[in-house]
Amino acid sequence: MTLTARLHRMSKSKICITTYVHHILNYAQCLIVERKQLKHDLDSTVLTISNVCLRKRKIAVLKGANNRNWSATFDWLIKDSNMAKTLDGNYDDRPMQRNDYNAGARKSNNLFLDLLDNDNGDDIL
Repeated sequence: MTLTARLHRMSKSKICITTYVHHILNYAQCLIVERKQLKHDLDSTVLTISNVCLRKRKIAVLKGANNRNWSATFDWLIKDSNMAKTLDGNYDDRPMQRNDYNAGARKSNNLFLDLLDNDNGDDIL
């Protein structure tokens, strides 16, 4: 084999090795990017679950303050639809409305009589 043929063959193998190394480095770079994305996804998932758990502690209905004594379990909270509803505020405590006053504990249908019978001793009239 002549010197020119050897140099040509070496340059071909050098190009092949360089290309191979380049592909390996690109693959490694892709893995790094994917790992960063996975870490970001994991961090956001942990943050979301912690937000849901914190919101659960503030919402009376999810803690068992309802007519069935039902409280939300962790499995119920991490279900996608329930998690989204909890974060959107669908289960938040509502401000008390006039119709919710004492939730059926009123003695009569007459609001004025109920005000006269209040237990805190304030003089209404």
